[in-house]
Amino acid sequence: QIQETNRWTYHLLSNAVYRAGFSTSQEAFARACRDVAEGLQRVEELLSEQPFLCGDRITEADVMLLPCACRFDAVYASLFLRGSCGLWREGVARRRWLQRCWALPMVPQTVDVQRCQESYFRTLFPLNPSQILPVPSGDPNALGP
Repeated sequence: QIQETNRWTYHLLSNAVYRAGFSTSQEAFARACRDVAEGLQRVEELLSEQPFLCGDRITEADVMLLPCACRFDAVYASLFLRGSCGLWREGVARRRWLQRCWALPMVPQTVDVQRCQESYFRTLFPLNPSQILPVPSGDPNALGP
C-alpha cells in the first residue's frame, strides 16, 4: 500500500507540479494541471477517512508527500500552476493532515517555507524574470501549515 501510494502521489502531485511549471505547450500544461487536480482530490478523499495516507500511522508515503504539501500554496500554486488547481489548504482534510505532520518532532525545523518561496521565485528566472515575490497574505498560516 505504501509503495502504491508513493507511486500515485508522485505522479499526480510531486512530479505533476513540475511538469506544469516547465511545460512548453498548453496541452502539456493542461494535462499536468488535470493530474494535480486529480491528486488533490484523491488525497482529500483519502484523508477524509483516515489521519494519514496509509491509515492510522504516519508512513513513508506521508514523509514523501510532505515536501510537496509544504511548498504547494507558497510556491507551486502560483509559480508553477498559475492558479489553475486551487490551494492545498482549501481541502479541510489536507490542511488537517499537514498540521498533523507539522506537529511531529523536528518537522518545523526542517522546512523553512518562506525561504523555499524566495528561492523558487528568485532562481527560476524563465518562470519569474522580474523575481517579484508574492505579497504575504494577512493570514499568518498562509505560508505554512
